[in-house]
Amino acid sequence: MRHVKPFYWLIVGLFLMATLAGCGGAATPVSCGVGTEGDPNTERFAANFTSIALAVKGGNAAITEAPANQPLVLRLEGKGGLTVRICVLTQGGTVQRAFDQSVITVDGSNDYDIGTFGPGEYRLHLLDRNVLIGLINFSVK
Repeated sequence: MRHVKPFYWLIVGLFLMATLAGCGGAATPVSCGVGTEGDPNTERFAANFTSIALAVKGGNAAITEAPANQPLVLRLEGKGGLTVRICVLTQGGTVQRAFDQSVITVDGSNDYDIGTFGPGEYRLHLLDRNVLIGLINFSVK
């Protein structure tokens, strides 16, 4: 029986590890976290806010379709002093997290910058202590 060099087995082992790691069977789908899918908790939203809208920065109108590469804001009206999380996911194809930030609300109506987005379909999640309280589907052309 021939003696196989240890280097050969090292190469075979690394190849197998890379192949198994790339299978994706154990990959976790991208999301905004546990409990952030489904229907928003409207009672919890109503206890803290009176309105939610997406707008082009500097604009007044609520939108569901935005021009590409224009700065967008999430407009919230309600109580101050709450820490909420704004999480935006791409829709269709490979889901990616496009924006994810926590903000502290201020009394009244406030705009929270969420940046610019390339063409595509998106879903904005508004979370209060990891509970979905607001959801806006929007597209960018």
